[in-house]
Amino acid sequence: MGVVDDPSGTAPRPLVVGCTHCGTRMEPGPSPYCCSGCEVAAAIVTGAGLARYYAERDAPAPRPA
Repeated sequence: MGVVDDPSGTAPRPLVVGCTHCGTRMEPGPSPYCCSGCEVAAAIVTGAGLARYYAERDAPAPRPA
């Protein structure tokens, strides 16, 4: 797991990233998605030729309740 130096200089803290599709905070791992639902949604978006969506959006997709 990666670490980011603590700005106060006390101790390193775990690196937290966001799911590529919905932005949910998660620790780095083998997948850029937080769940299989986001992975499938991203596959549908890119499979439809709409990969630009991820580069052009203003915010991550909303996560279903």
